[in-house]
Amino acid sequence: MGRKAKFSGVATSVWLAAASASLAPAAQGAPIYEYTINAPGPFQVFNSPTAVGKTATATTPDGTFSSATTAAAGPGYLQGSSHATLDLPNGALGTASGFSQESSDFNLDNIIISGPAGEIVHYTINVNVSGSIGANISGSGPFFAAASAGLRFSTNSSLGGEGGVDLGHITASNGLITEKTGIFSNFAGAASGTTPVWSARGGETISVGLILDTVASTTESFGSGPGAMDAFADFSHTALFAPNVFNFYDPVTNAPVTGWTANSTDGCIVDNAFTCAPPTQAVPEPTTLALLSAGLGFLGFSRRRSRSIG
Repeated sequence: MGRKAKFSGVATSVWLAAASASLAPAAQGAPIYEYTINAPGPFQVFNSPTAVGKTATATTPDGTFSSATTAAAGPGYLQGSSHATLDLPNGALGTASGFSQESSDFNLDNIIISGPAGEIVHYTINVNVSGSIGANISGSGPFFAAASAGLRFSTNSSLGGEGGVDLGHITASNGLITEKTGIFSNFAGAASGTTPVWSARGGETISVGLILDTVASTTESFGSGPGAMDAFADFSHTALFAPNVFNFYDPVTNAPVTGWTANSTDGCIVDNAFTCAPPTQAVPEPTTLALLSAGLGFLGFSRRRSRSIG
């Protein structure tokens, strides 16, 4: 039917003041996993469910600026991380900023809903997420460090569907966690939640997708510093289906029902159980980099505000 890859991931907009980076195309094979890197130009990377990403670093008379991002997508899981730092040991002579952003997603279009043929059932999907987020500053401002992460959902059946539904997001800014919504409302390194309710018929094939977005940014203005900033949203460990993927409900009473299940050969769903584990990614932890640690040591006399979750 000419369908494209069932899983896709994208890492976009890795940008750093006074620096740039590029990622050369990897060898192409069967398009099972597909990534698009858009900094500075588009490339396709096939057969890569493990993390791909970009880094950029620059040194100026003000100090050292760094940003990095990674993204991965596979059957039933997503991994993404954005990280930006500024280290200004001598204070700022100008204005500079660091920025990183990624968006990873998968779409499964062969999930079979098994139940009484033709009958309608309501369903939700269980999702787990784990990671860490923080935006730390030290020294004499004005400084601005921020990081955020969000999770979105899509689904489609013969009875309709919708894409890009917000499942929640979390934001850190200048040492504080400033917002937590949806699945992230009770986030403390890990969280669980369910999608909105949708409908399907017994015996049909539906599609389900998840999208993970992370962003990190650091900014200083003329006359700032000495100081340092570290913003990170590291969800490389991971957003994924829960062990029990679907919940099924009576469309009239909304009461849980039995006799329904889901299966997907590409999505590692067997009799409604998620059977795959995402690979362990060899990506840096979002703790302060060595260059930032040196700056913070230099700034031991200065004020410090920091808070992170995870």
